[in-house]
Amino acid sequence: MTLIKRLLGIGVLLVGILSSAWAADEFVVQNIQIIGLQRIEASTVRNYLPIHEGQSYTQEIGDRIIQNLYATGFFENIQLARQGNVLIIRVQERPTIGLIQLSGNKAIPTKRLNPVLKNLGIVDGAVYDLMTVNQVVQGLQQEYGKLGYYAAKVTATTRQEPRNRVGLYIKVNEGPIAKVHSIQFIGNHAFNRRMLLRQFKLTTPGITTWFTHRDRYSAIKLDEDLQSLSNFYLNHGYLRFRIDNKKVVMTADRRAVDIEITVSEGPLYRIGGTELTGRLLEKKTAVAKLIHIKPGDVFSREKIIDTTKAIGQYYSNMGYAFAAVNTLPRIDDQRYLVFLTFDVEPSRRVYVRHINFFGNQRTDQKVLRREMRQYEASLYSLANVEESKRRLKLLPYLSDITVATQPVPEHADEVDLNYQVKEVPAGRASVQGGYSDYYGFLYGASISEPNFMGTGKYVSLGFQNSEYFNNYNFTYSNPYYTESGISLGLQLYYSHLKPNPKYNLQSYLSDGYGITINYGIPISERNTISLGYGYEHVAVSQINPGVIAPSAAAFIQQYTGNASATGANFNQFKALAGWSYNGLDRAILPTQGLYTGLGFEVGVPVIKSSLSYYTATYAANYYQPLGKGFILDFLTTIAYGNGYDDQSQLPFFKNFFAGGIDSIPAFAPNSLGPKNRYNNFGALGGNLETIFGAHLIIPNFFSEKWRTAIVFDAGNVFQIPRFPGDIAVPAPNNSPTGPDSMRLTTPQVIQDYSFSIKNLRPSLGLEVTWYSPIGPIELSLAFPLNKRQGDQLQPFQFSFGTSL
Repeated sequence: MTLIKRLLGIGVLLVGILSSAWAADEFVVQNIQIIGLQRIEASTVRNYLPIHEGQSYTQEIGDRIIQNLYATGFFENIQLARQGNVLIIRVQERPTIGLIQLSGNKAIPTKRLNPVLKNLGIVDGAVYDLMTVNQVVQGLQQEYGKLGYYAAKVTATTRQEPRNRVGLYIKVNEGPIAKVHSIQFIGNHAFNRRMLLRQFKLTTPGITTWFTHRDRYSAIKLDEDLQSLSNFYLNHGYLRFRIDNKKVVMTADRRAVDIEITVSEGPLYRIGGTELTGRLLEKKTAVAKLIHIKPGDVFSREKIIDTTKAIGQYYSNMGYAFAAVNTLPRIDDQRYLVFLTFDVEPSRRVYVRHINFFGNQRTDQKVLRREMRQYEASLYSLANVEESKRRLKLLPYLSDITVATQPVPEHADEVDLNYQVKEVPAGRASVQGGYSDYYGFLYGASISEPNFMGTGKYVSLGFQNSEYFNNYNFTYSNPYYTESGISLGLQLYYSHLKPNPKYNLQSYLSDGYGITINYGIPISERNTISLGYGYEHVAVSQINPGVIAPSAAAFIQQYTGNASATGANFNQFKALAGWSYNGLDRAILPTQGLYTGLGFEVGVPVIKSSLSYYTATYAANYYQPLGKGFILDFLTTIAYGNGYDDQSQLPFFKNFFAGGIDSIPAFAPNSLGPKNRYNNFGALGGNLETIFGAHLIIPNFFSEKWRTAIVFDAGNVFQIPRFPGDIAVPAPNNSPTGPDSMRLTTPQVIQDYSFSIKNLRPSLGLEVTWYSPIGPIELSLAFPLNKRQGDQLQPFQFSFGTSL
């Protein structure tokens, strides 16, 4: 490239010398003629000329004419001539690009290359420049090398077209991907090869590398891995560790590479002692407690960084936003000891002048400001700034939250906080359709908006219908019903449940409607208690006495006082209470943190048709990152209910059910627990539900909206105590009338198991979740680990088509 530039410069100089040799004598230019223009206007060329009619021409002027016109990049040949007092400028325009065609580029799509070409000036209508085209070719070669295509070849050819235009054809022959054949270490004694390979992202081909692509060689990735290797040794006491040599040998066909790393580990260093110096502001005792590095500990760069960060945050939370902590090591190479001095300079104490928000085109600033835990005109606190950021991330209509601290000019003790947010369209007006393992085919419509008119209030109106149920609902939630942060939630609903043996639920018709009002009262940043009340009307009808479970029949008989009743109406007045802790990092597909809560529902016998019962439900979900994209998710649900006066059991229509993709995969939805002896396809549900799970979330290789996990779940539903009539085999009934006249007289085999660990139903499998444009889609492939007679299995389960 340098040689081409030099030759081009020499050529320009020679043309200038030869062209201006005739014009050594001065003359007054009476006219200027420009010959050879095709696309460029003469007036454009004249703007670059250092001479006009009526001025004297000199050799210096001629040189400047040639230099100026070549500098435009429009011309590839320029000559000067004189005819009397007329200055003649003959030019040959560079061709323009009339067509750009890319082919063979599969690894780097054309839509990614077009912006790069545009930035370099290679677009339709631009002047063709061979040097720029060569830069593109070399740049593409390098980009393909980064992706592992070391055998890739990029060529650029041109084809002459009419009107001084050229067609530019860039052809890519990607060739094979260079993969890592082997990685070897020389000189390692403290750690074996397997341990060192764990520090590398690069690896040899394996089962998972077909989608992780970690076996594709890249010089940049290798440098990153070598830095990780150095950090690993520094974190384990090897202060003098160094990489002596890295040797990369590529096969002749450029399909594979062998990597050989030579290291010098050096001796193991330990901590000789620590010391605090600087302007500690009488906080030496408190700061010393933050130093968890003790004499005799193995030297660790990571622990030193964490300690420095902890001390800096300590002072930042006291208003010293620009606190600096310098670590000063003193190394004793004779005894292999490192003495650390943490020198603290808090700098100045600052206050927050203004908090500014950017990117919120729709959301009212009031909605954002009420999430702030760092206030204007108060001392700066890093903890409060970060908590404010976390709370913004929990809003479902915001994403990509960043915050910057900006000093105020001429006010050393003040800073501004600038929060940058990105609004996402969280509202939805949709027609829903799909299929669920729980409810069969679904259809419906809904309008939901979690940021109603930019106020942060949630409003939803919709309906859903399926083979099993019809549901209509309206929901309203104001997260800041009062200035102190008390929330208000209102829900109205109507439901209609139809008997359907296909979905393992009770064989009766149920109609219900009700209203629930809830208040959420924050007691700390992450803890909330809730109090509420509600009314619910439930009408149970069309009970088939031939298949209804004895416990359900006995409940109806006791409530109505009628041994042959086929239905009943209930008017429930409910009192609600709960507590929740939300420490998750975000609302959708969290990556770390704990969410846990406890909820109570109590039926208050206000009138005769009200039932006395209670339910208590505990739920928890804990996410713990394991590194390299792996996350461990622990979850549990425990629920119990019963009656609390003369009614000694939980109403049968309030029973808990288990089984299915969101409960215990591999088992059919709602199929676990006690079975109906007269209708053995259906589960009765129970008043005790126990579910435990451990999910290993694997690294995300597709999209932030995807999640894949290896899932282990175990649980079951129990009836405590078991209703005797659900267990005992009835004697043959010869009575022509009465509620038992339609009973089956064939004995049914019913498992009479009690609550115990051995009676839990565990399953193991793979689960995929995708937040698609139509709503969340879940797929599960799981198998039971403790199958019993009568269990209904579904290895593959899925659910899609419903809205959040």
